[in-house]
Amino acid sequence: VIQDQGIEPCEGFEKFLNDLINRRQPTYRQRPERRLVLGYTSEEAPVYLDPLMLVDSRIGIFGASSSGKSWLAGLITEELFKKGYQFCIVDPEGDYRGVASSTHGLSINVTDEYVPSISELMNFMEWHGANMVVDMSGYKPEAQPAFLEELLYSLRGLRQRRGRPHWLLIDEIQSFCP
Repeated sequence: VIQDQGIEPCEGFEKFLNDLINRRQPTYRQRPERRLVLGYTSEEAPVYLDPLMLVDSRIGIFGASSSGKSWLAGLITEELFKKGYQFCIVDPEGDYRGVASSTHGLSINVTDEYVPSISELMNFMEWHGANMVVDMSGYKPEAQPAFLEELLYSLRGLRQRRGRPHWLLIDEIQSFCP
């Protein structure tokens, strides 16, 4: 559109778009205020996670049972909340009930007796901007993968339309992989 009007696009903007299109990490001005603090080194220097480094990417938290994986994931969600990011947590074991009880958090309990409409969940996330925890601890394990598949498909559509939720956390993802 800009070229059709006889205006040449800004060289920096064109490079940024080309980097995104070609799946290269674009050069960008660091925004320290957007970084997530994960902890501190023994010298008391902060350890950060820069959200822009994860654009169109993934992060995994791995370790032995009781090694602090859920604790770290909870810490990340607290930091995301502080920075104003919207997130959705898929929780097969009920570990994130505390996150849902915070301000601007909603817990959706999927059970054998109640399976919420995915379109209602998407409507809520799209128009209310709240964070959502989808607690499936009361739902039969054999039905969880199909529900998750539909949820992920809808979240992807929401993300394409609105750019939200900014983050998706799937806890115990191996339990969804038959």
